[in-house]
Amino acid sequence: MSLSLQKTKSLKINAIFNGFYQILTLMAPLLTTPYISRVLGPEVIGDYSYYYSILGYFTLIATFGFNDYGTKVIAQYRDDPQKKSDAFWGIQMAKFLLSLVCLGAYFTTFFVLFSNNQTAIYVFLGMSLYIVSIMFDPTFFFQGNENFVSISIRNAIIRVLTIVLTFVFVKSENDIVKYTLVLSIGNLLATIIMFFSFRRGDVKKPTSFKNLQLFSHLRLAFAYFIPNLAVTLFTSLNQTMLGAMSSSMESGYYSQASKIIGLLSTFAGSLSIIMLSRMSFLFATGNEEQIRQKTQKTFEAFWAVALPLTFGIVAIAPTLVPLFFGPGYEKVIPNMYILAAIIVLSPLNTLFGSVYYRPKNKIWIQSGIIVFASAINISVSYFLISSFQSLGASAGRFIAEIVQLPLLMFFSRKSLSKSTIFHSFIKPFDNSLIMFIAVIICSEFLQNLGIFSSIIMLCLEVFIGALVYVIMEILTKETFGYGLVMLVMGKIKQLSKKFRK
Repeated sequence: MSLSLQKTKSLKINAIFNGFYQILTLMAPLLTTPYISRVLGPEVIGDYSYYYSILGYFTLIATFGFNDYGTKVIAQYRDDPQKKSDAFWGIQMAKFLLSLVCLGAYFTTFFVLFSNNQTAIYVFLGMSLYIVSIMFDPTFFFQGNENFVSISIRNAIIRVLTIVLTFVFVKSENDIVKYTLVLSIGNLLATIIMFFSFRRGDVKKPTSFKNLQLFSHLRLAFAYFIPNLAVTLFTSLNQTMLGAMSSSMESGYYSQASKIIGLLSTFAGSLSIIMLSRMSFLFATGNEEQIRQKTQKTFEAFWAVALPLTFGIVAIAPTLVPLFFGPGYEKVIPNMYILAAIIVLSPLNTLFGSVYYRPKNKIWIQSGIIVFASAINISVSYFLISSFQSLGASAGRFIAEIVQLPLLMFFSRKSLSKSTIFHSFIKPFDNSLIMFIAVIICSEFLQNLGIFSSIIMLCLEVFIGALVYVIMEILTKETFGYGLVMLVMGKIKQLSKKFRK
């Protein structure tokens, strides 16, 4: 097998396993959120989201951009085992020391802020395990080596275990501490399993302490920390501002809407981290033709997935929210309407970093753009939350995301033309719009009949939407969707021939 064929096969396998894990990541909240939202209620959910948003600032500093930076460095040194090992130990040690400092600051902060709230203290103590897991997390090494199979399988096992334990231990609104421990311990276990999953020869002993270059890694990772800081300002700060300026209920509405939108956004952008590793490797080897092809196919896949998810969630939101979250969450629906475009905007903005800014070492340009958008997010959210509460926070997030896109396109225009980005946009957009109209019409018709339960209504809406979209992809012969359907049909034919023999 040729080297290029091996790499193509590797990319496909990684995409499949990463996609499988993203589906499991999507399915886990689909299983637990309806239960948790009813058991804990919107007020406790709001409190938990508020506490978690505060934790986010400390985990942000602890990770410090090491994950994306480490992925890029390991990918560049993939063919030099000793340099790769020195880089791994240097990044890992720098991350450990920084996490240790963050852990001390975290304990000090929550004892000062919540010394009179015993439940909050227990929750924060449980959440501290997230910072501990960051200390030892070697995920960047496996991502840099494009070993997404290992990451996906181990994380999938822990994800299933977490789901089971959630149903076993969380029984009432008083179980917020148990809920915190189930999630944080599950996250720590995933890290421990990953840390002890290296094969013999994967990592060598460092040549010397000097070659670890701790301060150099800190300095270089800082460029990756800035966009992560800005993203946290998009997400956690809005949640924190709601917790401080509004009620726990409003914080809960925003949290639940953000959770669903965030899951779909993550799924739509699941190729980003794979492409960061692959593009860093291709830029290092100077393979311009491969870069062009991979970039084009990445955007083809992105539009074909992100657009139907965006239109689809808007179409089914009125049926989904009361069924999924239970009574008392009606305000989640308009929040989801406002945030739905983020399913496209957020991963699209991330893709620019993965296929251009980070591999090209132009992360500072992207960082400046994100910081500018973050300032807009803070300003808009601050003024709107007082009047519109959770809807104001959602509007601030939406505006901040949409501001980034033209700026990212402008500064990458010499390498990423509009035709490269949008050449495969029209057909998925048209097909998604037709799907949206079909679901709305069918939903109105089914509601007027009044003979179906909510869960059957939702299943029918999803089925109709998926069926219409697939049919339109085939009829229009859209590159990614049509190719995927043809591939599946080809595999089915091969299997049928084998069974006939």
